[in-house]
Amino acid sequence: MSENKNLLAFTEWKWAVSPEAFLAFKPYFNFLINGSAAVSDIHQKIEARYVRSVIDGSGNERGYSAEEPVADAIGVVRITGPIIKYGNWYMWGADELVAMLHAFDKDPNIRAIVIVIDSGGGMVSAAAPFKDFYAQKTKPVITIGDTCASLAVWLRCGADYNFADNDISAQFGSIGIVANFMSFKKYYEELGIKEHVIYSTHSEDKNKGFDMAMEGKYDLIKEEHLDPLALKFRAHVTASLPNLKTDTPGLLTGKMFYADDSLDIGLVHEIGNLNQAINKAHDLADQYEAKQIQNRFNN
Repeated sequence: MSENKNLLAFTEWKWAVSPEAFLAFKPYFNFLINGSAAVSDIHQKIEARYVRSVIDGSGNERGYSAEEPVADAIGVVRITGPIIKYGNWYMWGADELVAMLHAFDKDPNIRAIVIVIDSGGGMVSAAAPFKDFYAQKTKPVITIGDTCASLAVWLRCGADYNFADNDISAQFGSIGIVANFMSFKKYYEELGIKEHVIYSTHSEDKNKGFDMAMEGKYDLIKEEHLDPLALKFRAHVTASLPNLKTDTPGLLTGKMFYADDSLDIGLVHEIGNLNQAINKAHDLADQYEAKQIQNRFNN
């Protein structure tokens, strides 16, 4: 875990996140930049025993330990709150969460994996580790979510089955990309500080979109950065959810949908609860294992 990596990451301006989730990042920004926030103000990092657990065949949940295996178990990974790429002592990162998923996938005592999600999204750079995991996984993966906005939708894509956690607060969507950064130029000038940025005569396109955006001209940064990411996001979602009703107004342009509508338009497969997700995980594990036996027999 690296603070330097997260200082770099928090200066990232490309986000797949809902507005309310972005506000949740503010205390973390403050803490990282000046260290002034108390731990109680930014929340302590959730303990590993809560983030990663196993559920045995009797439905009992316990902490995960490779040294104390639980036979025929379902591995559970919980993703709560803003999603960043690199973990640190107070926030789990995609690097750590995906490592947990890989560990479950390789553990012969784990039959399937359930990912429990309650997140408004996060850094675009956190998407790739999950995409790589889905490409390599050998066991069924089920997700169940309450709030799944933007990046949280992106990282569900690739799972075998997606649940909405309830039909009250659960909502899905915010498929889109946003940039957010601030200019301190006027503030520094009032302090008597003038910044000089000098480019090589051979680097006329370097940072051009960003520099123009700082002047209030946003067309180039949209064209070169935000639009390509938004289209990639759309393509990934539509390819992963073939029954998605893509002609639904607002679906691919950032609108959020509650569980009933999400089920109707294909963002989720079912509305249920964790117990139902666990049962589905066992059912899919039976199918996976039967297929593996058949493949061995055919070979």
